[in-house]
Amino acid sequence: MRDQALAPRIGKLGQLRRPLRDLRRIDPQPPSAGRPTVFVCENPRVLEMALDAGCRAPGLCTQGQPSVAVTTLLHRLRSRGAELHYHGDFDWPGITIANGMVATN
Repeated sequence: MRDQALAPRIGKLGQLRRPLRDLRRIDPQPPSAGRPTVFVCENPRVLEMALDAGCRAPGLCTQGQPSVAVTTLLHRLRSRGAELHYHGDFDWPGITIANGMVATN
């Protein structure tokens, strides 16, 4: 079941925050056109800049170390065939996050 209430809530911002509680009630699907790709970043500013530049590709920001909600969503998307492309900071914390992303997805 797709959560049809998302579109009006996203509105002009192009972004939406969802807690784990909400993710347990919805069945997120990867994009269906072409190769299902979801872009993932750790820094909210990267996502903001992409949205400001007009990018409308599916994206997810971990806001640092991925939470249980983020890892749950990523696992669901991967199990449904999505290809994840990750961008993180090239510093020790960023590399640690990237290594964790690779290990769990």
